[in-house]
Amino acid sequence: MPPLIYYAAGLATQSVTVTGDFRQLPPIVMSDESLAADWLKQDVFEKAGIPSRLERREPTPHLVALRTQYRMREPICAVINELFYADRPLRSDGCVSRGVGGFPLSTAPLLFVDTAPFHPWTALRVGTYSRYNLFHALLVRNIVLHLAETGFLPPAGEPNDAVGAVAPYASQARLIQALLDNRIGPRAAGIAATVHRFQGNEKRVMLLDLTDSIGARLGRFLQATRIEEDGARLLNVAVSRARHHVVLLGNFEYLRAKAPGDGFVRRLVDHFEKHGEALDLNTLLPLAERDWVDGLHRVLPATFDLPDSAAGAFTEGTFYPAFLKDLGRAHESIVIFSPFATGPGTGRWVDPLRAALARGARVRILTRPPEEFGGGGTDEVGELVRALRDLGVAVDLRARMHEKIAILDGRVLWHGSLNVLSHRDTHESMLRIESPAACSQLARFVSTPVGRRDEAPSLETPENPPCPTCSGTTVWNNGRYGIYFACEDPNCDGKVDPRRRSRGQQGENTGRGGTGTRGGRRKAASSGQTGRPCPQAGCDGHVAERNGRFGRFLGCTNFPRCRYTENLA
Repeated sequence: MPPLIYYAAGLATQSVTVTGDFRQLPPIVMSDESLAADWLKQDVFEKAGIPSRLERREPTPHLVALRTQYRMREPICAVINELFYADRPLRSDGCVSRGVGGFPLSTAPLLFVDTAPFHPWTALRVGTYSRYNLFHALLVRNIVLHLAETGFLPPAGEPNDAVGAVAPYASQARLIQALLDNRIGPRAAGIAATVHRFQGNEKRVMLLDLTDSIGARLGRFLQATRIEEDGARLLNVAVSRARHHVVLLGNFEYLRAKAPGDGFVRRLVDHFEKHGEALDLNTLLPLAERDWVDGLHRVLPATFDLPDSAAGAFTEGTFYPAFLKDLGRAHESIVIFSPFATGPGTGRWVDPLRAALARGARVRILTRPPEEFGGGGTDEVGELVRALRDLGVAVDLRARMHEKIAILDGRVLWHGSLNVLSHRDTHESMLRIESPAACSQLARFVSTPVGRRDEAPSLETPENPPCPTCSGTTVWNNGRYGIYFACEDPNCDGKVDPRRRSRGQQGENTGRGGTGTRGGRRKAASSGQTGRPCPQAGCDGHVAERNGRFGRFLGCTNFPRCRYTENLA
């Protein structure tokens, strides 16, 4: 960050030399304030005007550009030169070819996996813009497991300079790491991370997971068209961490349809397809998972046997019998995320769910509120929700949800693009995996973030609180100020702020015309009078009527130094 550079430079008496690469990642700054962007996020090269002078092709006498690189094999360097250093191409030293060999998948430096034929699904972690893609995460896991089986990955306790897995999003990196930890334990330490964590690092093989696919809008990192943008710099770092091999995973069809035509991710995909070698998905899927039971190009008979630990990808033709068997085996909990529900689509599962309830399993369904359904009418969907609740199923309504997930007994995970409670004549797919670690990680992604980050959510427990006004059921929603719950009854204006509930202040939730506290001690005002002295000890302010995010309230005139508040009676 510039202030740190300026401080260090202030210690010099004759000259200052700054080394770095202004086409790789800038300082990490969370704030969007203009001052933060100008004085914290910009690096010292930008402050010196070097990138803009290069863009205008003006001389830069105070810049010395290094010409030789000593890390990457020449084909990997060619990717970097074409996309990021066309005006200052790097030359590869002869040492970059030393020590190459032993990679069990291929000798080619550039490898790619196009996941488009398997229709992978991307979802957002609840309350964030961070994405995850289970199908891609499983592919990365299987590749790493194969490298572990063949001895390419070092044993636990030895430094790992062999393999790294990088993704643009923290949620995807955490999911990959959780899957690896669950299978190979300490040997997986530090393999998966975001690009930011890999800056300054290098591996013999880098697995680059582009993550974005059907189910969410293309992330901003993959929309970059200018070399100064964070997305371009992120891809530069991700590819240039590799010494011998880069394996690129992506839904190429989706990226070509959604990414800008002149964007860096399109150019990256095109370069790999032109100069790289494709890895066969039919080989990758069973590399370390000998029990993958289906590919999207196969159809199993309706009477097939599903082993308890089976994993794989299922079409609509094979999903029904497989999921039915899983429901029959569930004894503790069944959680189903299905954005849309229809009578026939839900009816096919009612008897298995009723049997599970009789066995003592807890059943929870999350779906959209009736007014958001494009299929059945509002009244029909409302009746369906009431019928499920009468059966003993906990139904939570969640506005604008799109996740298609089922988690059974906290260990069997179904995830994909198929609406469990409404699918009919569809060509969507679902992945099945038995992994408590994956179930736990997905539970964190799809649960409302409350309390401490390290607290594991109880996914089978309903999270929609009762309406504070009428005690009825509420709908999960996400608005300008974050997640909140609004009453299902359109004639009631009750609303709940989960951030206040998580702090043990459940009584602060009121109707839309009411208020919450502003962070200080809370006490009911008996008359709503203003002008009286603030009761906070040591404060010389007065109580006055104020207007806040949740409506009118009484607060101290010395705010923010004093945070005393009261509700209006």
